[in-house]
Amino acid sequence: MEVAVSIPAALSADLRLVLRLAPGSGADPAVAGEDFVDEPVEVTIARGETRAEATVRLLHNAELQTPRTLAIEVSLASETARAD
Repeated sequence: MEVAVSIPAALSADLRLVLRLAPGSGADPAVAGEDFVDEPVEVTIARGETRAEATVRLLHNAELQTPRTLAIEVSLASETARAD
């Protein structure tokens, strides 16, 4: 699934972010490992741009009988977590 991340105005440097799927709110939240892959996904909004897209993985849950809610958490990527 493609997810777009946007900011209101372009910046003068790249902005590194980390996206993570999470259970949503409500009575029937999605379940990590059953409905979605619980792994961080890095995305960079390039200098001068206001948006970027990332791919996140949803899992096929054949036993799912009712809709579940899903959230996306976005945070700044830390320099120490950077994988070169």
